Amino acid sequence: MTAIVTNVLPSGAMVVAGDQKLTINGIPQSLHVTGTLRGEDIDNTDSILSSNVANIDAKSAASTPKSTTRASCKRSSRSSSVNDDDEE
Repeated sequence: MTAIVTNVLPSGAMVVAGDQKLTINGIPQSLHVTGTLRGEDIDNTDSILSSNVANIDAKSAASTPKSTTRASCKRSSRSSSVNDDDEE
């Protein structure tokens, strides 16, 4: 994941934020991560181990496709019928 520095604290520590798009079980997801790191933990490739990031806050959100289909569930004749569609 690529992140950018969003703030530098008086101590010199940096607050970073990054976003990643991924697909899990065919469902598009987005992951937003923020955290705090020390400059001395950044290696010569401008990378940092996740174990060196403090105050991590990760939020994910699924993108559900919009559908015009309404849910319908029919039970056996021994139980009541549940139907969200208009009466036929």
